Amino acid sequence: MGITRREFAARLSLGVGALALGAPGRGQEPERCGIVVAADVHLKPDEPRSGRSFMRFVEDVNDNLPDARYVLLLGDLMDWGTDESYALMAELQAELRPRVLGVPGNHDFRPRLAGDETGRRTDDHSMEYFVERFAYAPGPYYSFALGNTRFVMMATERCHSNPEEVSYGGWVSAEQREWLDGQLSRAESAGENVIVCSHQGIFERAWNTHTLPYCMNPPEPLAEVLEAHPIDVSLSGHVHGQLQEHHGEMVEERDGTVWINGGALSHARDGRMQCRYFEFVDGAPGVTIRSRDVADVRGTPEAEHPVGCFIEGLDVDVPLRHGVRLTGA
Repeated sequence: MGITRREFAARLSLGVGALALGAPGRGQEPERCGIVVAADVHLKPDEPRSGRSFMRFVEDVNDNLPDARYVLLLGDLMDWGTDESYALMAELQAELRPRVLGVPGNHDFRPRLAGDETGRRTDDHSMEYFVERFAYAPGPYYSFALGNTRFVMMATERCHSNPEEVSYGGWVSAEQREWLDGQLSRAESAGENVIVCSHQGIFERAWNTHTLPYCMNPPEPLAEVLEAHPIDVSLSGHVHGQLQEHHGEMVEERDGTVWINGGALSHARDGRMQCRYFEFVDGAPGVTIRSRDVADVRGTPEAEHPVGCFIEGLDVDVPLRHGVRLTGA
């Protein structure tokens, strides 16, 4: 269940998530910064419509979201991690005006999806190849700060040794868990808000009705790290085929963390191409998360959710523990 504006105001009256920040002077507009979040492009070079669909997203961001500073792509950028897919995705991403950052998903590498009866194979690219081709950061998992908010970008480490029962779930090595613990500890000490980004969810979500474990694994040691630190927002993708017309079900609050599904840009698997927009305003007590239908690629009814604009009734105001400070960001 999301947080309504009324609940947001009630929390502020109790001081939850508020931070005493200096208000802008008379006549001055506070600094703003937008972050576009999307996932599950499933780009297919052999289907021209696939590339055109992603370009509609590129054009929407470039033309209609002038305050966007980053685009975060949360995995499954390609349907199969072939050389052609990597080349085309790199070319399309270069057209985006904001800086692009991302993390790998289960479709972006690994020779074969376990349980896939077709036997189709990728070009056996590794997580290191993903890092090299897209150059988001020096390594597959990393973090960056926007003012006093730290984005922790986790990587799903799929490989031949993954247990069969978590073949579609993410895999987090002991090394990455140690790194994650260090990142969260330093953010907590520095008084930073924390937004964790991953392809699969860091915990199983209530709306995840699949029988296979679709979250990050192994769950117990990962939970030990996550539950030891405060996390403001968890962002993920991965589960999308059954949610294309249910924006409201993609946001819920649990144990002090707001869980957001980033929406899918897949043209083939979903009727709507969706994304989220994080609107940061300097001095605000929290962030506004907005939902956007970028395009309707199957001709589904548009009466409830028109395309090419924000869906006003689904805005979610999320208080952040330390408010928003963008000055110098």
